[in-house]
Amino acid sequence: MSFNFTYWQEPDGMWLGYMNDYPDYTTEGYTFEDLKRMLLSLRGDIESMLRTGELQPSTRHTGVLEYS
Repeated sequence: MSFNFTYWQEPDGMWLGYMNDYPDYTTEGYTFEDLKRMLLSLRGDIESMLRTGELQPSTRHTGVLEYS
C-alpha cells in the first residue's frame, strides 16, 4: 500500500509534511526518515479514527477567484 504526501524542510532543519488526502493533519520529524515514520503513524491514527467514527471524511472543493 502507499499514499502520496507533501513535505518540506523548515529553516530550523525540521521536516514537516502531511498526507495529501488529509492536509489538515501535519506532522514533523528531525530527519526525513523520522518524518516518514511519523506519517506512517499518523496514517494509522487516522484510519483508527475513521473506523470508530471519531473522524468523518469531508469533501473539499476548489474554485477560482478572480481579482484585479
